[in-house]
Amino acid sequence: MRSEIEKVNFQKNRNVLVVDDDTLILERYREILEPESDSFINSILSDSTDSNVLQDDLNFSIDTADQGHLALQQVKRALMADEHYAVVFLDMRMPPGWDGAKTAKEIRKLDPNLLIVIVTAFSDSDIRKLRIELGGDVLFMRKPFESDELYLLASSLCESWDRHHFNDELIFRLKDSVDEHKKKQQELEQLTDELSAANVMQSGLQEEIRQKVDELAKIAVHDELTGLLNRRGFNERMAQELDRANREKGHLALLYLDLDGFKPVNDNIGHTAGDEVLKVFSKRLLDTVRKYDLAFRIGGDEFAVLLINIHDLEVVKRLVDRIIEQTKKAIVVDEQEVVIGVSVGVALFPEHAVELEGLIQIADNAMYQAKEEGKGRFVIASLD
Repeated sequence: MRSEIEKVNFQKNRNVLVVDDDTLILERYREILEPESDSFINSILSDSTDSNVLQDDLNFSIDTADQGHLALQQVKRALMADEHYAVVFLDMRMPPGWDGAKTAKEIRKLDPNLLIVIVTAFSDSDIRKLRIELGGDVLFMRKPFESDELYLLASSLCESWDRHHFNDELIFRLKDSVDEHKKKQQELEQLTDELSAANVMQSGLQEEIRQKVDELAKIAVHDELTGLLNRRGFNERMAQELDRANREKGHLALLYLDLDGFKPVNDNIGHTAGDEVLKVFSKRLLDTVRKYDLAFRIGGDEFAVLLINIHDLEVVKRLVDRIIEQTKKAIVVDEQEVVIGVSVGVALFPEHAVELEGLIQIADNAMYQAKEEGKGRFVIASLD
């Protein structure tokens, strides 16, 4: 009976359906999942730490639709032709037709085995509501997505579909074999054990996929060198905190920081030393601000801090003074002492502005004023 099971002719499924009303985004999916050369795939293979997810045959076959009802027709045609899709990526908003949630529900009625990923810019709370509405087997990916994030997710989900489909084939053969080989009870028990192990493996893969998506999401918003939130993380967390402060009538302070004397470190000692200085400064910055404040590396030697729940301007002044004093302390790099400073501009919410762009501009202008006044100091923007 085992020899018959091994004769199953299993064909990997790399059929992917992408549904988005933006033709440029559809082309972006094709560029990532159907690249014209192997260089992109090789770069992901070399960076991946999970060799089990990335197999040797990852040539995706991509179909597209710009509306939900058209996607449903393509799923019907694929089922009739016995050319199932393994994964469908659904945009959440596709006016004037169905949204991603409606499309997911209709597709699920036709093909309960099709793995569904909704691509959205919604907040975490909105995604949690959608999970409850659609069920836990629907995955979510945030916009904008990274190329390697999309490629790894599509690969993992196709592997998951393959495992599920292969298990179905094994179960069919098992039932047929039971009728033909009732006397081979011992071999049947062995096969049942193998199937149970396969199901456990499939459950583990689903959890692995979720962990990988969470890991990629974390990498996307953190600076690799310092571990601080990066510019993308800055935009996301600032939007969240401004929204919360608006609802709760809270007060915030945005600090824009630019290191003084950092360029000579790179020029005279080297970029490796410069990186070490940035890491030490970032650690000191985190140690100085309060545990619920947020620190960001905007780029190069520019940083930002969001002070939360500010009801006294003196608290802001004391924190900024401590940041400046901590920055002045010498840093030993390659047995050399390096001394840098920092200039800080401060903008207040809602006193100076209530929109992110306005706060950034005001804090940035105040920072440059601090530099012009002699560096190594802070300037709180005027309320005039």
